[in-house]
Amino acid sequence: MELKQYVQTFARYLASGGVVYLADLGVYLLLISVSGTLFIYANIAGKLCGAALGFFLHRKWTFKSEAHEYSSLKQSLMYGLLLAVNIIISSSALFFLVDALSFDSRLSRIFTDVLVILISYLVSKLVIFKEPH
Repeated sequence: MELKQYVQTFARYLASGGVVYLADLGVYLLLISVSGTLFIYANIAGKLCGAALGFFLHRKWTFKSEAHEYSSLKQSLMYGLLLAVNIIISSSALFFLVDALSFDSRLSRIFTDVLVILISYLVSKLVIFKEPH
């Protein structure tokens, strides 16, 4: 794959990721506005909503992996595993920042998401939705 294709794929990832992130963050903010102390549960709910939307956007548009060496079932299972790892990483970091360091839960969530987004892109591009040989 040439550089231009990598840049185009990353641009599509950022665009679809923006939509996914808004859905994820929207659920998070809505739930912590109801109960500010349940930020870990709100984080998990947001991640689940975002992941469902993200899988379909990334499979159909970002990585265009309709014809793929992995079945859609295998891709969805790998995407689910990535989601589980992301939830563990983001929730652990969020807990540390909010409870241990007393940072704001909203800003802490945005900070931890930067890390998770980078990890997700790399794993999605190189493993889950990689182009067939």
